[in-house]
Amino acid sequence: MKTTHLMIFCIIILVILVSGCTSKKCPSDLKECPGKYKVIRNPSNNCEFDPCPQKCETIADCQDYCGNNKCLMPSCAKSNYDPDSSITYCACLGLCGVK
Repeated sequence: MKTTHLMIFCIIILVILVSGCTSKKCPSDLKECPGKYKVIRNPSNNCEFDPCPQKCETIADCQDYCGNNKCLMPSCAKSNYDPDSSITYCACLGLCGVK
């Protein structure tokens, strides 16, 4: 009887470990945004596309764009993907621990 319970317990633990190790795979398609930016699908957001960069005229327009990550600072910059355009978009600059 104890052996049966031990085997069941081990099987349950194994199933829990294996199910926790699988990562969600998303389709590899891209969405083209204004400024010719391309965004990918985000596995942390149910494979929805990440948001497109928003247009801006000043850094204040991008105040909440970089989310809660205090290591990233908003910037208002021209798209590297569309050099002929004069429109600027919000970008997040900076890495944690880098000065």
